[in-house]
Amino acid sequence: MGQEAVKEGHDAEALELLQRSCHQFEHGDGCLVYGLEHKRLKTLEGNETTGVAIMAYEKACALGTSEGCFNMGLVHEQGSNRPVDLNKAANWYRKGWELDQNPKAGRNLASILFTANETDKEGAIAIFTTLCDAGHLKDCGNLGTAYVREKDYVAALPLLKKACVGSKPDVQACFNAGVLIARGEDQSVTNPAAAAEPLFKTACSHGHEKACQKLAPQ
Repeated sequence: MGQEAVKEGHDAEALELLQRSCHQFEHGDGCLVYGLEHKRLKTLEGNETTGVAIMAYEKACALGTSEGCFNMGLVHEQGSNRPVDLNKAANWYRKGWELDQNPKAGRNLASILFTANETDKEGAIAIFTTLCDAGHLKDCGNLGTAYVREKDYVAALPLLKKACVGSKPDVQACFNAGVLIARGEDQSVTNPAAAAEPLFKTACSHGHEKACQKLAPQ
């Protein structure tokens, strides 16, 4: 009922019902929505994420709602009402990932492990691989980018190209694939400039400025 009240715009009623759902009936999803709604209303008032919202996310996570764990990770990664702490953020994201392989929690965890402190590159690559195999094309791009950073271009290229498809391609993956092909990293290509052009065009058409520059006459 709390979520229905949110949809209908009855803010006070919604908060009361969601608070009961969370604290009286201990519903993880209720805690999550209570925290999100509390944050939304405080944001409208010009305030940051509140302690009430944070406690609701934490309880949602403890009750098995992985999105609550993800939001706790965001709190620590973004420094919402507290200092940035990437180690704590990673721990919360890990909980969300381990609960039910929450894609957002896994993606952010892998990004921290790989780029922020490089504590576990193999673990990051394993998470990106799982997400890519599950059909999350953005994470195929993330995995390809990870291999680029490791200078494993043979592994990187198919993944980057895989992410550069459909109506919502990963534009950074398109650009990165174009760059690798243009500089001759794909040994099967006889005309690197021509092979790279469609990738740059795709990225450019979705607003990637550097890709547009690659298409400009030299």
